[in-house]
Formats: sequence, structure tokens, C-alpha cells
Amino acid sequence: MTVKTFLFIFLITPLLCYSQTEVLLNNKGIKYSKAKKYEKAKIYFEKAIKVNPNYVNAYANLGIVYKIKGDLEYAISLFNKALNIDSTFNEASYTYMYRGLCHLDNENYTDAIKDLNKSIALNPKNYTIHFEIGYANAKLYNYEKVKENFEIYLKHFPNDKMAKINLANVERLLGNIEYSLKRHKELIKEYPNEYLLHNNIAEVYLDLEEHQLALKNINIAITLKDRYAIGHFVKSKVYLAMDDIENACINYQLSLEYGVTLDIEPEKDVLEVECK
Repeated sequence: MTVKTFLFIFLITPLLCYSQTEVLLNNKGIKYSKAKKYEKAKIYFEKAIKVNPNYVNAYANLGIVYKIKGDLEYAISLFNKALNIDSTFNEASYTYMYRGLCHLDNENYTDAIKDLNKSIALNPKNYTIHFEIGYANAKLYNYEKVKENFEIYLKHFPNDKMAKINLANVERLLGNIEYSLKRHKELIKEYPNEYLLHNNIAEVYLDLEEHQLALKNINIAITLKDRYAIGHFVKSKVYLAMDDIENACINYQLSLEYGVTLDIEPEKDVLEVECK
């Protein structure tokens, strides 16, 4: 499941509680952030904080810069600082969102969901966040919640290809195999060269014990995406179901060579024993 990224920068208008000095410094930092000159942006956000140590917007903007640069823990500490000063300020929704995205990047899915839900509570019209919450719920195997999140998201972004693919796959994970097959066939007509669709429908056919159709589609996926680790793992599962241990092991080894990362896959334990 693919996660989206956000690059919002807080465009803050001067408030009565802030002087023109810190607001101007903050806006200068925003200007450099938009130009992707993050080191200069940091300087101005830090100057704004020095002028006013309670200037929540500058802490939040500085946190965004650190998130973009990959320093997630320090970014979280800055978001914490902003929210500890004032959890209801005019951009708190985006601060919760960004802190949630940091948790998502850290694979802390429970805290990610909590923060992203807080963001939605403050700004219900930020429908894009439902994609991220769906991703986090998928990592926690909360598939009913995943379905709910993507259905909400698709009401507002009906042409989002990845959301449609994810939702079709969630139907399979919920056991709605025939409906999942129907949706995958429809989506393949719409996006015939999308390797994920061929990978996912191969899994559907595997569930239906239609092994030749599963092989056909996983071979298409592997053709469309070079060195496709998950694709070779799925292919190994198909061969394992066909009791073709030799080809199962060939593809399992290729998946490892290409850097497969697996969640809970019961076939993995069998393949590790069979392919020694």
C-alpha cells in the first residue's frame, strides 16, 4: 500500500498576540522553505522563536523543515512544543497531521492514527488524511477501518488510482473474494499496465485456487516491474500451492535477492524450510 506525502507550509497572518518582528521572520522562513532552501529557512524560524519563545507557528514550521530533512525525532519534539504551548491554535490541525506523518514514517502506526484523527477532528474537510489513516490501519491489519478510510477518501477523490487499487485489495483481505475479483478486472481494463493490479489479482486467483490464472497475472506484473521482489514472492506462493517446490524456491530466492520485506505471510515459514 502506497502512502502519500504532504508538503504544507503554514502561511500565517499576523495575530494580535504576535509582534510584526516574529511574523516577518516566520514568513521569511516560509519563503525559503517554498524555495527548498531549508537551511536558510531554519535560521529564520529559529530567529522567530528567539524573539518569541511561545510563537507556536514558528515551532510548527521548523518541525516541518526537520521532517522534510528526515530528522523525525527532532521534528516530533518541535510539534510537541507547539501543541504544548497551544493545542487549539489556528494551524493545530496541520501540526497534528505532520506529527502523525512523522509517526507513520517511524512505523508507529497507533500514534499516527491518533494524531491524524485529531487533525481531522479540527479540520474535517482535510479529506486527504483518510488515505494516510487507511495506510496505518492496513499496517495494523484493521481492514474494516481501511475500507472505511478509503471509501471516504474516494468520495472526494474518485479518480485516485492508488486509492482504488488499495480498496480493491482490501476487499480481498476482508474475504470478499468475488467482489475483489470483479473490481480488479474492472481496474485492469482502466489501467492495463499497472503492475500492482496484476500482482493483486494474482493473489485473488490464488485464493480461488485458479493457479494458472494466478501465474499468468503475476508474470505480467514481473514483466511490468523489473526486480519486483513482492511479485517473485507471490509467484513462489503460487508454485508452492501447486506443489512445485523447485520453482517456488527459485522465486523465493529471487524475492530475497531483490530485497523483499514481508509482514505476516504464513507461506514464508514453509518456504524457508523447503528452500534450505
